[in-house]
Amino acid sequence: MQKIKTIIIDDEPLACQELAFLMKNFEDFEVIGSYQSYEEALEQIQLARPDLLLLDIELGQKTGFDLLEALESSPEVVFVTAYNQYALEAFAVNALDYLLKPIDPERLARALQKVQQTLQAKPHTATEHLLQKESKVFIREGDDCFFVKIADIFLIESIGNYCKIFFEDKSPFLKKSLIQLEGRLPERLFFRANRHQLINLEYVQHIDLNFKNRLLVYLGETNTAVEISTRQSLRFKELMSL
Repeated sequence: MQKIKTIIIDDEPLACQELAFLMKNFEDFEVIGSYQSYEEALEQIQLARPDLLLLDIELGQKTGFDLLEALESSPEVVFVTAYNQYALEAFAVNALDYLLKPIDPERLARALQKVQQTLQAKPHTATEHLLQKESKVFIREGDDCFFVKIADIFLIESIGNYCKIFFEDKSPFLKKSLIQLEGRLPERLFFRANRHQLINLEYVQHIDLNFKNRLLVYLGETNTAVEISTRQSLRFKELMSL
């Protein structure tokens, strides 16, 4: 079984450090990030697609509930907080558990066992549901119908609950979220540039640095410009370097 990818979210840095330290005792779990701000947490959850959030209630001007509401698709959630009055609300959003600070290691262990059992019970995506480079997808927008090869799509952009699919000189809408599509697309072909866009790596024509010192890639014959987020710029460089 693969390790359970976990993100810690708490506006207190020491609380993040303490929880990350405790998580080292659970070898089936891998903490892939810890974040103190709502904005950074939201971006990284969308990019990293963790299996589990260890989530505080108070996040500055926002709350953990605000964060869950903003996500297109939510991982499993265990709330870790100093406030006991939000328990009913937490379970109303399908949280698996609700831990109070200071954290009792035995109580944490029981919560994580519940997470494992829940994830193991979930059906895994069948291999045949994963799209390949030569696969074709049917897209209908109004009276227009398209049968498009995955390799011919150079950009996918999230707009609300829908996605815009860019190929040739066309850009129809598809009634799927970006996360739903990303889970079915070949990883070696499509790269998450930022929270809202997936790019086809084979269409990258040239690359610039913009004024924010982020990478700006230009795709295909249309020369469509896409900004890669700061964190994903680092990943892009690692992925594409010799």
